Amino acid sequence: MAKISAEEKEQTRLRILEASRTIFRANGFEKTSIKGIAEEAGVGTSTLYGYYSSKMELFVSAFIHLYNVDRLDEAKILSALENGISSAMCELLLLTREDMVVRDRQLIKQFYLMSLVDDRENIRCKKKEYHITEYEYVKKVLEIFERTNLRLCAFSLNHLADCVITLIEQVGIEYMILGDASLAEAEVVLLNQLRVVFAGKYENI
Repeated sequence: MAKISAEEKEQTRLRILEASRTIFRANGFEKTSIKGIAEEAGVGTSTLYGYYSSKMELFVSAFIHLYNVDRLDEAKILSALENGISSAMCELLLLTREDMVVRDRQLIKQFYLMSLVDDRENIRCKKKEYHITEYEYVKKVLEIFERTNLRLCAFSLNHLADCVITLIEQVGIEYMILGDASLAEAEVVLLNQLRVVFAGKYENI
């Protein structure tokens, strides 16, 4: 039997993740089966279990992968920063990726609700991994802005990134889970709150 290369394994893994997103979007977490995902991905159930040990692990892995694509593209960040740091954060962060958010609102809602009520270690660890990635992305945007704009105050970038992540989390929960705001309303809220956070630190906010 020919040995499967690392590249082939990675392609299979990505195919499984894409198939899982398709099925989870269509059926929701509870009604989705491992067998259905395997069939959608064109692999056997045993092959799928070679990559992911449970439906829960597959669900959160698919979510994490989906929202961490091309997050540190410096050229995109520099282009967005031309309109100010607050607008750049809104444009570049998850909340305002309209096509992804609208398409996957129920998937995102499932992820956050499960992370709030589920005490299984897997989803807690994945949620932590997701927030670390978000934090590093926000900090990267701030660091790029520091290099190209006038710095007014010596606030810690780490503390500033913490504030931004907290705002994103709160506005995101209101939009994605509670359904209290439309996407446009959520964007306005986040933009205004970010401007308050950045006021006094940067001229171009």
